[in-house]
Amino acid sequence: MEEGAGESKRLYVKKVKILEDRIDTLKKALSESKEQFKKLEDIIKKRYGNDGWDFIQSQLKKIIGSQKNE
Repeated sequence: MEEGAGESKRLYVKKVKILEDRIDTLKKALSESKEQFKKLEDIIKKRYGNDGWDFIQSQLKKIIGSQKNE
């Protein structure tokens, strides 16, 4: 009976490890996205100023809002 419990524990540990790897991958992707977004924001602000950035943000929010309503 202990063999079954040991096998079950190994399977559980394996599944937890897979989930940890997925979480790490998602954290890395989100971190990279934030860095890329910040670079984009900096470029737009440099070229078009804060007013240009505010306008672009408002347009993006409208687009995202309309996509959520579909």
